[in-house]
Amino acid sequence: MSKKIITADEAINLLKSGESVHTFRNPTGILLGADWERDNIIEALKKSEDIQIGGSQCRKMGHGIVFWDKNSYVFAEHDEEKLSIFEPLKEKKGE
Repeated sequence: MSKKIITADEAINLLKSGESVHTFRNPTGILLGADWERDNIIEALKKSEDIQIGGSQCRKMGHGIVFWDKNSYVFAEHDEEKLSIFEPLKEKKGE
């Protein structure tokens, strides 16, 4: 599956609404979750050079915006209604 690269502005529009956005990261083989204040995640997205829409597993977990910060990839909570319009989910056979 090829990755879908998106801009920071597109990613910001697709984030789940609210004062904070839940994220996951996997820097050392352990899945870590944390809430980011909206302003902080927007700033990180604007600085990132690699932002993409995650695959079906990321989206099923509700964290379909994927971006690189200075430490690792971050999987950010998204608004599925907006993301489904922007990029319909294509599931692999057997999922």
